[in-house]
Amino acid sequence: MFEDKTGFVYFIEIIITAIIVLVFVVGFLYSDQATDTKSELTTLRDEAWNILNNLDASGALDRIMTDGRAFEELDEHLKASLPNTVGFEVQYYRDSDCYIINSSAGLVMDANTVAMWNMDEGADNSCADGKDICDSSGNGHNCTFVNGASFTSSGKFNSGADFDGVDDWINCTNDPDFDFVGDLSFVAWIRDKGKGAVYSPSIISKGTGVFPQTPYYFAQGSWADPQKPLLFLGNGTASGSNFAQSSIDFPYNEWRHVAGTVSGTDIRIYVNGIERENDTFVGPRLTNTAPFMIGRYNNASLITLNGTLDELWVFDRALTADEIWRDYSGLVNQGINCPAITATTNNDIISTTYTRGNSQWNESYKLYLWEKL
Repeated sequence: MFEDKTGFVYFIEIIITAIIVLVFVVGFLYSDQATDTKSELTTLRDEAWNILNNLDASGALDRIMTDGRAFEELDEHLKASLPNTVGFEVQYYRDSDCYIINSSAGLVMDANTVAMWNMDEGADNSCADGKDICDSSGNGHNCTFVNGASFTSSGKFNSGADFDGVDDWINCTNDPDFDFVGDLSFVAWIRDKGKGAVYSPSIISKGTGVFPQTPYYFAQGSWADPQKPLLFLGNGTASGSNFAQSSIDFPYNEWRHVAGTVSGTDIRIYVNGIERENDTFVGPRLTNTAPFMIGRYNNASLITLNGTLDELWVFDRALTADEIWRDYSGLVNQGINCPAITATTNNDIISTTYTRGNSQWNESYKLYLWEKL
């Protein structure tokens, strides 16, 4: 009996010892796995940071900074380099302001959206009514290509509308919705190749052939300054017609984001997210029965666009400077301090800061990585 009891006790001790060892091994492995996870995050962090370094060294980061919506491209670089089990956020600091890289930070359709032509149809007669350029606002302002204007696959985002600078244009017909006597905003992406057949490229207009009688004219430039975007309002007299025109030139054959707004009597022109000039309108606002034209000034084939348009939006309110900046840059302004990042697992968040010089402002990026649940 004594030998049997000793054997039983010995057996129990072996079981207990095995359990203790197992618990220790599992704990060790769990700890090692957490260490490995954090180590992997650190490695991924360094790889993602190298992306910023390499983009900066090649000059691509400057292009991303100035090409509009291009923070989406940086976002895509990071998504391509990181596994889908890792969450990340990039905070961009410009001077004291903090922004979060967010690909969906563009304009949002609202009750003041008059027309929204994304120009992604890619083929003629694509609209329900058989027209070519479809209005996504729900207001039914579909438009028709005239004299050979056509889609191109080389739009800013997907396809765009291409014009030859001779006689191509898009006819959106006359509609009371296009009679703006109050606030308004025009926003578009444009890549022009140079002056059209007569004057500089027109983006949109309800022109009549006589500038003072033109209710509005939104263009890449003027006769004297064809590379300085402008928004013109006519009041019926040449001396009282007012416009805001960029004070600096922008090169041909490059995409640029152009926006013009009217708020009360204030006219403002924005290029690549930044206000370039403003003016005060004096006199009555005009309306007419001319068609709303894209890529052309009036019916006499004057001031036609030589280039490509994309993402043309029209509002009957004045967009704010922040809305225009966000549409151009793809950034959401979170105010002076970006919100704190909270870990989604028991792993510490890995972060780093990348700083680069800029003649206009101080820049830095803060990159956060964490393991998703």
